[in-house]
Amino acid sequence: LGWTAEQLETEIEEGIWHRVPATSDILNADDATMWPRMIRRATANSVARWLDTTDVPGSAELN
Repeated sequence: LGWTAEQLETEIEEGIWHRVPATSDILNADDATMWPRMIRRATANSVARWLDTTDVPGSAELN
């Protein structure tokens, strides 16, 4: 068993998986804080996509 050649790309396009840009604050975080940060980033990316806008990490004026 395994994925087909295009399965991952198709699932990303369908919104099943999220690609989140790697940032030093996430990559250097310990496990207890890394995953909550990744979930927040993925959620922000999804909301931006749903609103058809660009997600700008850390932009306080957009909060």
